[in-house]
Amino acid sequence: MAWKANEGVVCTELEEGAVLLNMDSRLYYGLDPVGLEVFNLAQSVENAEALGGELEARFEVDREQAHSTAASFVSQLEKEGLLVSADGSELASDPSNQDGPRRPFSEPELIRHDEPLHDVAISPFDPQLPLAE
Repeated sequence: MAWKANEGVVCTELEEGAVLLNMDSRLYYGLDPVGLEVFNLAQSVENAEALGGELEARFEVDREQAHSTAASFVSQLEKEGLLVSADGSELASDPSNQDGPRRPFSEPELIRHDEPLHDVAISPFDPQLPLAE
């Protein structure tokens, strides 16, 4: 099964990972760098087996851990509504652009912030936003 980001999810990449905002639930999440890489890779591979293979190729991790991590982390992203199923034609770019040595591996982290955002501006021109003085 292939995945894509839920249409209601906004991802902002940072030096230390990313922040994801689910506009439907108004909940936001933090991703560490490995979590961000898994989130992005999941959108460019055809299934969990291929995702595990990409993790194995990019990180210093054994096959079993790479594949179990891929399956469990994607399941967590789906449960939170951040990734949804996609057909193969909706894949993002080709993931095989990783060159260089394998990097140390740590389990990816998805940190859910339980307090939803109350006021989310979809546009900087939102008439409900106060004007700067």
